Amino acid sequence: NDLTYVQGAVLMVADCMGTGILALPATVYALGDGFGMAFLVFVVFVSYYAAVLLSQAAVFVEARQQLENLA
Repeated sequence: NDLTYVQGAVLMVADCMGTGILALPATVYALGDGFGMAFLVFVVFVSYYAAVLLSQAAVFVEARQQLENLA
């Protein structure tokens, strides 16, 4: 567990962005311009929600670890 929270977050963002950038042209081509852009906006909201859940989980785990260290 040598990664800091910032390093882990940067690594996850880079991984997601790399995959998304590679797949985006094929997706927009398959869906067409209008549906492709609508899909892209939809994915932005889903990604944001996933990031919020991940952040809440990290805060929960950190708080739990601090409680265990106190005991």
